[in-house]
Amino acid sequence: QRLPPLAGAGTGLNFSGGENNRLRPDVYIIRSGDSVDVRLNEAGLPPVRLNNYYLRALKQQNLDDSTKSYIEDKVKNAVWILKSLQKRQKAIYKVSKAIVNVQSEYLAKGEAYLKPLRLKDIAEMTELHESTVSRVTSGKYALTDQGLLELKSFFSKGMDSDDGDVSTRKIKLLIRNIIDDEPRDKPYSDEKIVQLLNGQGIEVARRTVAKYRDEMNIATMSQRKRMRR
Repeated sequence: QRLPPLAGAGTGLNFSGGENNRLRPDVYIIRSGDSVDVRLNEAGLPPVRLNNYYLRALKQQNLDDSTKSYIEDKVKNAVWILKSLQKRQKAIYKVSKAIVNVQSEYLAKGEAYLKPLRLKDIAEMTELHESTVSRVTSGKYALTDQGLLELKSFFSKGMDSDDGDVSTRKIKLLIRNIIDDEPRDKPYSDEKIVQLLNGQGIEVARRTVAKYRDEMNIATMSQRKRMRR
C-alpha cells in the first residue's frame, strides 16, 4: 500500500511549468511616509504541515516495534524540516529589517545614498552568524521602490570621506557622472577625476579611479578621445 506524503502540500509537479519562472520577491519593502515596513512573501511557499496519518498511526496499539521506530524517525525528520523552514523565514525577516534600518536613504533616494555595509555589520546587529547572513542574502530578492533587488546588493565596501564613510558604489557612480559630463573634445584623465572627487571631499588614489573605471568598462581618456572624433 502506498503511504501518503509525510509532510507537504503536494508533489513537485505543482511547481513545474512550461514557461521560465520569473524572479519572485522573498521580501516586500513598503514605504509609507517616513516609515518602512518589511513583509515576507509567503505566497510562493506551499503550506507545509505534518500529515496526521502518521501521528494517528503511532497511537495504534498493534503497531510492531520496527514500524513504530520507522515512523518515529520520519516524524522527527519532518518536524526538523518544519522548524528549519520557520527558522529560515525568521532569519530572512530579521536580516531584511536590519538592512532597511541602515539603507533607508538608499531606498528612498537611490544609488548615490547607499551606505557602506558589511555582512559582519548585519551579523552583529541581528546576532546571527556571518555565514547565516551571507546565505540568507544570496539569491533572495526584495521588491522596493528602486525595483527588485537582491538582498546581497545592499552591501558595499566603504572609503573615507569628509562626511565619513562613503560606499564604493557611490564613488563609481560619481566617476561615471563626471565622465558623462566631461567635455567631449577634452576628456578627463584619471588624475583630473581624482582632483574632482577630492573637491567633493572624497580622498581616492588615481589607481583606484583607474580600477573602478575598468570595472565599469569605461575607456581610458585617450580611448574616449579617439572614439569621439
